[in-house]
Amino acid sequence: AASSAPTPHAATHMPAKGRVLVLCLSLATLFYLFATYVKKGVTSCSVERDRRNETARCSTGTALGTAPGLAFLHVPKCGGTSLWDFLSRQADAAHLRAYTLGRGKPNWLGLPQSERDATDVYGSNHINYHTLIKSWPGHAENATFVTQLRDPAERLASHYFFVRKNRNHHSYPFVANRTFAEFVRDVRDGYYLQFFLPPDRFHRLDGDGKELRQCCFDRSDLEEVKSLLRDKFAVVGSLEDTDGTLAALECRVPWIRPNEAHRLGHKMVTQHEMPPYDADDMARATRLDRELYDYAKELLRANLDDCGLA
Repeated sequence: AASSAPTPHAATHMPAKGRVLVLCLSLATLFYLFATYVKKGVTSCSVERDRRNETARCSTGTALGTAPGLAFLHVPKCGGTSLWDFLSRQADAAHLRAYTLGRGKPNWLGLPQSERDATDVYGSNHINYHTLIKSWPGHAENATFVTQLRDPAERLASHYFFVRKNRNHHSYPFVANRTFAEFVRDVRDGYYLQFFLPPDRFHRLDGDGKELRQCCFDRSDLEEVKSLLRDKFAVVGSLEDTDGTLAALECRVPWIRPNEAHRLGHKMVTQHEMPPYDADDMARATRLDRELYDYAKELLRANLDDCGLA
């Protein structure tokens, strides 16, 4: 008698090779979707200018690098030493090679190119953005750039007291015999800009080959630096808003461990009493820097909003 058991449909029996192929295709699809998600998740907030009300707003951009590398542009007397110490410790924990200037260690530009090429995370030198780009080929193009600024008047006071305590500082002769008010009166505006503009725009050589800063920066220079910070920097922090700065870094830099940033806190803030100065002299000496600092705070607020932390 004929068996009453149903005959299995041929399509239900897939050859072993076919099953392996389907599995491989499925895994490849899942990997592609995951990679796409990660790439979208770490894309930085590029802040575009709202020309109607001079504020900043966030949209998806490319300021965050595609590699784990990071470059910290350290502007002097803006809390950068403490911030860099934090970033370098986080880099070590993530098994990334960080460059830190230390006793007996050459300046970044004095390192062999092979050592610079092997560096994943750069910081701790007061090097201009464009100088770093040229000295770190293959890395700088893909690295995440961050920096931090400070209220310009507070930075001037911090710089003044720091130099007066350090006779070997190159600015000591300029500061030593001046009161703070006299120092402010003789300061040139645009200190922050020199860290983000091409060096040949503001440096020249005197007859002895010594490099001197040319006078002076103008509004076009300021707008160029604003564009650079907006388009190329994942985080522009503020010393006066350490909580916001650290929260933005934790959001934008994938290898910073959650909640670790909040341990830095007050350590970046230097307390001092502001000495007397002429308000008009201070306004003249910090006009461009003040506008850049205010713009940097807008970028930070927009960055936090984009991270859902505002």
